[in-house]
Amino acid sequence: MMYATYNRRAIADTLLLQNAAISVQKLYESNEKAVADIFLSVIMKEVGSFSSAQEKTLQAIASQCPWVGGDAVYAARSLYRLIEPSSVFDDDVLCGRESIPQPFAQEESLPQALAELKVQDSAINPETLEVSLYPNPAKDGFTVSFNQPLKEDVLLILTDMYGRRKIIQTLNAGTMSFYLNTADIPSGLYGCSIQSNRQVIAFNKVVITH
Repeated sequence: MMYATYNRRAIADTLLLQNAAISVQKLYESNEKAVADIFLSVIMKEVGSFSSAQEKTLQAIASQCPWVGGDAVYAARSLYRLIEPSSVFDDDVLCGRESIPQPFAQEESLPQALAELKVQDSAINPETLEVSLYPNPAKDGFTVSFNQPLKEDVLLILTDMYGRRKIIQTLNAGTMSFYLNTADIPSGLYGCSIQSNRQVIAFNKVVITH
């Protein structure tokens, strides 16, 4: 039994080193790396309890909108419920369902339209779409620039580090650049995602300072 425990922890240490070496650029990648680190450090090594920093990290990721934070949000919620079994995360609130503009809000309430959108492919190829944000850091606003005209309407969503939507803006087909006013947004690190048919096709980080 002691050998099995030692072997388990040795494997966890190896995986932790591999996880630490992973380079991340997008929010969902950062979430996956953080949750994996906590899982390996606590669950796989059978430590028995989470540190205060680990609890805060899990709560922060679990409180994000899964549309932005990725599948790691659900993993973080599962782990956080080991700490707070009664914790509840309402995605209708976290993802700002009530703030989705027309015509997306209409589609949100129609099951048939929603089913069609799930199987619909975006006309925009995320592999060829390049998005630039400038200036970054930004003060009262920044410009979102595309390397090609948008082939369809998309959503630009600005979220804080907890996945809470601060700004949601429809960008029409044909748009190549758009100025986003951030004068009323508190200073901090934000995620700027471009979504088409409920799929994130581009994601950038932006720092806002005042």
